[in-house]
Amino acid sequence: MIALVRSRTAVTMGLVAAFAVALSSLFGGLAYAILSGAGAGHASRGLLLASPWAYFTGALAVLVAIFLVGWQELLERRWTHVWELCAAAFSTLLVAVGALVSAAAGFKPANAANVVAALGLGGWAVLLLVGAARVALAERAAGAPQREAVLWLGASGALVFLAVAQGLPEPSLSAATLAIATAVIWAVGFGALAIVLGASYIRGLITSKVLPWLVLGLWILVASELVSAVASGLVFGPHPTLLSVRLGLSIPSFVGVVGWLVVAVAAWVRVGHLLPAASPAWQEPGPPSAWITPVPSSTPGWWQRCAGCGAPVVPESRFCPQCGRPVSPWTPTQPPQAPPI
Repeated sequence: MIALVRSRTAVTMGLVAAFAVALSSLFGGLAYAILSGAGAGHASRGLLLASPWAYFTGALAVLVAIFLVGWQELLERRWTHVWELCAAAFSTLLVAVGALVSAAAGFKPANAANVVAALGLGGWAVLLLVGAARVALAERAAGAPQREAVLWLGASGALVFLAVAQGLPEPSLSAATLAIATAVIWAVGFGALAIVLGASYIRGLITSKVLPWLVLGLWILVASELVSAVASGLVFGPHPTLLSVRLGLSIPSFVGVVGWLVVAVAAWVRVGHLLPAASPAWQEPGPPSAWITPVPSSTPGWWQRCAGCGAPVVPESRFCPQCGRPVSPWTPTQPPQAPPI
């Protein structure tokens, strides 16, 4: 799976995915922010319908990234990587299918779609757990302390929390407890993942300068879920007001937009790091230094002198600027031959 962050194409698709999820959060936040007293207007309904489709686009972008990297690994016959990427592709496919079913359901409840997407995130957790076991065996065989394996295990646990939060049903305005629990579990999952990545950077296991941006984006997502938990406690209940619904459901979404945009910035910077170094521009070699005679800085290039007065004449001139005498067409003189060495 390390090949995913080393592939420029895959990271570019990750950038698309992060931007699509940010767009999904933006649509959801705007839909609740413009609610009117008569209920969801035409604009709000359109934004609510567009939000899950944007999320599906992000999941599809991640699936395409895994497929492209897996195909390259298959051509190079790196079978261990191929099997890992196949498992990752299947898990991501479940997430994409869940997002597609949720988007196609419109305003109908799609709890089954949430469960399917949760199974996909659980598949990623199992992949990281297998990676933790492999790294632990390698560290034990080398007699090294268990430094990296613990972090792999922590990342797996973080994805378990995210999978649980994803699998919970969508809370209604009367289910305050469920809404608070869902937001808290999301916050714990994002926070655990941020801690694991931050510890990897501090210990020198991951040295990429992009990682602090990714960790910052995850902490902003934690803040978004905590705001959502507080807002759910204040808004959800038997008698919610229009203003409380507007603020309580839109502000967490807008904070989430910031978090996903920071993740997109991290992917953008990573793409820049993976670009090939630009080759220096080719320049036509000039004459050897032995041929060059120092000339005044105001007289550019090779030039000739007037046969009458000896004044310097620019090659393109037809008359001498000093005496006005016609100048024969300019032909460069043969530079002196360098003495043999």
